[in-house]
Amino acid sequence: MIIRERWRELRLLSPSQQVATILSSKKFRNGNSFDVKNYLTKCLENSKESIQFVLPSFPFKIPNPLKTWHHNLDAGEMLCLQRLYLISFFTQELMNKKTEFIIISDGLIYSDLCDVDAFEYKSYSQRAKQIIDKMGIQDNIKYVDMMNDVLSDKQDEYDQTLQQVQHELKDWWKNNMSGNINTNDIDYSVLRSMTQENVNSVFEVYSETLQRRASQKAFEFTSKLETLRVMDAVLQKYEICIRATVHPKPGQFGIHLVNSNSRIFPWQGVILKNNSNEFHTTSTQEAWKEAKYEVFEKESGDFLYYSANNIQDRINL
Repeated sequence: MIIRERWRELRLLSPSQQVATILSSKKFRNGNSFDVKNYLTKCLENSKESIQFVLPSFPFKIPNPLKTWHHNLDAGEMLCLQRLYLISFFTQELMNKKTEFIIISDGLIYSDLCDVDAFEYKSYSQRAKQIIDKMGIQDNIKYVDMMNDVLSDKQDEYDQTLQQVQHELKDWWKNNMSGNINTNDIDYSVLRSMTQENVNSVFEVYSETLQRRASQKAFEFTSKLETLRVMDAVLQKYEICIRATVHPKPGQFGIHLVNSNSRIFPWQGVILKNNSNEFHTTSTQEAWKEAKYEVFEKESGDFLYYSANNIQDRINL
């Protein structure tokens, strides 16, 4: 009855308002409202022959073994692609306009911060493109690169802006930012097993080095992020678009990448399927604790962690 009544209300709205109402619901919207319904309505009403959603994302698997011990694009990213396609497809159906969801991979621009080499992030992007083709959603999902496509003709401007941002940020960062990187008992135990020297002094050097390195990486990341903001890189390339984001904020469309139960980005974790046949992203460490089985697809290298009650459930996965 509730669904029927809600649909009756939606039918009285314009197509733009219908789409905006649905996408701003908690099923799709992540985070606070930030008046996203009005933002979406305005964008949709201003669209011309086609509609574009744009989302910087899909960098590479974060090289943290506690989050993702493998580097392959896996079920998490596939479910994310499926959700982006769903948003694109029903927007296209209701608006009767060609609709695309453009993924802007920021793997190249941030790869040096995580010590990810060219082969790794290129392999990740190539696998994403292959999955898009295999899913048959290439008409609605496009995959481009931030550096090679969005900033292809603005490399000099990017370099100059980055240099200026770092110059202006440096003193503020030194006076206002402080790191607090946790070094735990596991780190201490590993170091103790590796050295015959005074482990306390070694651990102190290790902690200081880790703090310094983390602070420098955080500074570099913030500088690049601010550079893209100052250049307004995405909207300069896609002037009339709906700016989707993984970090909800005013003037953008914050979305659930997998579903409303998932708080971890697909590239920062793995997929766990529970006994209720529900999927959510989690860290590898948590998946190892909760999962009964680790399912590995040999040909593609895809992983899925499965909380099955018995072996038959695993076979029927």
